[in-house]
Amino acid sequence: MEGNELGTPLSRLQLDPGSLAAVLEAAKEKANSGGQSAAVRLNSAPPGALELTSPVGHLCKKCRLTFGRESSLAAHGCGPCPGSVALLRVRAGCRRCEASFDSSAEYKRHVETAHGPPEQGSDPPQPPISPRLSVEMEDVVNQITALAAQTLKPADANANVFDKFPVPSAAGGQ
Repeated sequence: MEGNELGTPLSRLQLDPGSLAAVLEAAKEKANSGGQSAAVRLNSAPPGALELTSPVGHLCKKCRLTFGRESSLAAHGCGPCPGSVALLRVRAGCRRCEASFDSSAEYKRHVETAHGPPEQGSDPPQPPISPRLSVEMEDVVNQITALAAQTLKPADANANVFDKFPVPSAAGGQ
């Protein structure tokens, strides 16, 4: 059955928006590079953990189908291959023992229960996972907030709404 796997459209993978954007950017940047491959991490390890990566899929840069195996990607036949993007899952590895975990919560729980609370000053604080993404996300939130404020901007509370309607004069009726 090797190589007979059907591809899954990238949009069906239920990736978070940041991961999806990173995958699409990698596919776009490398598509014109003549068969070059790229790799994108779909998640990240928490601060202090080892990053253990493993491929969970491969994206064809031409047709945007994903495959579980590289051999299936090579055999799917959408024409000359402009390259692929390896989709990597990151597991959190414990630096003190051989344990590894799928989620940050599992890793943190392990460290606290198996190794005790971290010593003060032992590890310096880590920078944000992706400062570029954080800044971009902040810009998007600011733009959405500004648009919402413009849309929901209340009318001037001091404006006289009755100026829009003619008021009959008292002297005009006699």
